Amino acid sequence: MTVPGWRRKRKDISEIQRRLYLPLYEDGLISKDKKMQKIEPFLLKLRIDALFQEYPELKEDEDLRLLAIEPETDCFELLKILVDDINSAKMMQHAIKARITDMEGRLGRYEKREEAWCKLAQQLMEAASLRKAELPEATLSIRSGVQGVRIVDSSFIPEAYWRVKREPNISLIKDALKNGSEVPGAAPSNAPETLSIRTR
Repeated sequence: MTVPGWRRKRKDISEIQRRLYLPLYEDGLISKDKKMQKIEPFLLKLRIDALFQEYPELKEDEDLRLLAIEPETDCFELLKILVDDINSAKMMQHAIKARITDMEGRLGRYEKREEAWCKLAQQLMEAASLRKAELPEATLSIRSGVQGVRIVDSSFIPEAYWRVKREPNISLIKDALKNGSEVPGAAPSNAPETLSIRTR
């Protein structure tokens, strides 16, 4: 969308910048030394809000909004910093997941080792007809196991011993709502907008 009569030259952009920054400079909220200037999110919001309040047409024209925001604010610089932090966080996630996978593998090996040694100790006690063995390190005892249930053939299980989990079919409801049908007790939910970051 093109806004008639508003598309300005760079010198006009500089005037916008002066009018936008000057109050913050005078209040001491922004250092006049660009090298020492810190990017603060609340200052950034103040500047962007002031820019849109003075030039509401920026909200309608994508090109004008990008043209005006980039020189007037630290928005793009802040976004660069945020992207770096996001990428660093992703790298840490991958590293931690890889470490977790490695530790889970080690955990599994030690679990099997414990199971094997316990089975061997029980076999030794059974061979020696021992139900209990007291050692300085620990007391070992063989106890009767808790009775469980093993399903041999589920097709023979009577109906009274079955249970069925009842829950709404979300996929079916979603398709019905998408096609314009009404489903009592259900309504479409609008997912919030998400940020997409492409680095390739």
